[in-house]
Amino acid sequence: MKRLRVGVIGAGNVATTAHLPAYAKLDCVDLVAVCDSSRDRVQAAARNFGVPHAYTSWDELIRAGGLDAVSVCVGNKLHAPATLAALEAGIHVLCEKPPALTAQEARTMEEAAERNGVILAYGFHWRFTPEAEYAKAAALRGELGRVYSGRVQALRRRGIPGWGGFTDKAASGGGALMDIGVHMLDLAMHILGWPEPASVSAASYAELGTRAGPGLMGSWDPGRFSVEDSLFGFIRFADGSSLSVDTAYALNMGPKSVMNVELYGSQAGLSLYPLRVYGESGGQLSDLCLPFPGEPRGHAECVEDFARAALSWSPARSTAREGTALMELVDLLYRSAELGQPVEPGRP
Repeated sequence: MKRLRVGVIGAGNVATTAHLPAYAKLDCVDLVAVCDSSRDRVQAAARNFGVPHAYTSWDELIRAGGLDAVSVCVGNKLHAPATLAALEAGIHVLCEKPPALTAQEARTMEEAAERNGVILAYGFHWRFTPEAEYAKAAALRGELGRVYSGRVQALRRRGIPGWGGFTDKAASGGGALMDIGVHMLDLAMHILGWPEPASVSAASYAELGTRAGPGLMGSWDPGRFSVEDSLFGFIRFADGSSLSVDTAYALNMGPKSVMNVELYGSQAGLSLYPLRVYGESGGQLSDLCLPFPGEPRGHAECVEDFARAALSWSPARSTAREGTALMELVDLLYRSAELGQPVEPGRP
């Protein structure tokens, strides 16, 4: 059986807790190389996962050759340059979210994948949860009827990351929307089948991140906080449907965190986490509760889907085109918030 020779660019948290262990469990994969700017970190990762080659730059990793595919697990501002370097070398890429800092970067990455005839996929692992798979199938079967509205929530009561470049706009491209909001926005668009946006309106805030306070994810430096701690948006699609977007690193709210998508259809509605379907049966209102016990394997299944796609030269579940479309929505949300007025695709 043909085996996939894989390298991992970056040896930080997402690489060592998600990508490397997922690849290590796949019979069809040989983990060949890993790289990281920290020599100590990359040597530890190579040792812990039995990777024979460790490098301190992705240029070294790519020049060494012998790779069919890589995962890109570095900071947001490095997603485009690392991905492009691999794509131009004819290597399949699974890039962590967000796809890039801007839609233009994502579009350049998409074009490079097409030009070089290789696969570019993104690490939107929430698509692989059983709740999301059920919701996607239900929408395709028409069980919800016409889905005319929905709601995306990615909220933390006080969950500002105090490490890495998450609160530095130059490094991350944005705050709550770019980090956690993209997960639920991608998931909603995936279930809805990527309707065409007609107009976007948003407002963003930095009310809590710019001052010191208690946090659930450690402390942060309010003097170096240059991103939004919350953004609230509304997307109207060309078919008349709509989607609201609520995302926050820090919000004075009840639950400690919420990651959810709600969809409202003419026949039924649903809420994903936990999965509930709201409709009617026998002339009565009905609520269907569908528990999915066990640990979610979203990351592992996302990596496995990419590996199978790369081996068979077939599309992965998360495609380059969808990554570009998602970043176009992100750009529109940020632009509307900056201008303080609604914006439309294709208009300055």
